[in-house]
Amino acid sequence: MSDKPHSSCPSGANAFDPATLRRLLALAGAEAAPLLRQFIADLRSERDRLRAGIAGPDIPGLRRAAHGIIALAGTAGDDALAEVARALHATTTGEADPQSAPDLAQRALAGVEALMRAIAAEGVRLGLAGPPR
Repeated sequence: MSDKPHSSCPSGANAFDPATLRRLLALAGAEAAPLLRQFIADLRSERDRLRAGIAGPDIPGLRRAAHGIIALAGTAGDDALAEVARALHATTTGEADPQSAPDLAQRALAGVEALMRAIAAEGVRLGLAGPPR
């Protein structure tokens, strides 16, 4: 059996690794600050989509948000959030029990907000942005 967390157990995944984000920003060079701002804006959009999906409930909206979060969290180095988003996506496509969608959506929402704060703080630490709002 693998030591790697299984998708049915999203809480077992690793947490945010700022080194992944730092490598991405280093590759961006002079475009690092705009990239950082866009990353936060994209996360904010997915957060808003999640909120609307939860309030609806709007399953297609939750599916789109989960899809976007999988990409953003994976790129930023937040394996735990990406795993929660994968599990949420599975509930919206019939691959997993839809009864778990509300809990997973709330966990994804909390994870997106935490990742936004972490990315903003990393931007400050690297001198690419002002203090998080």
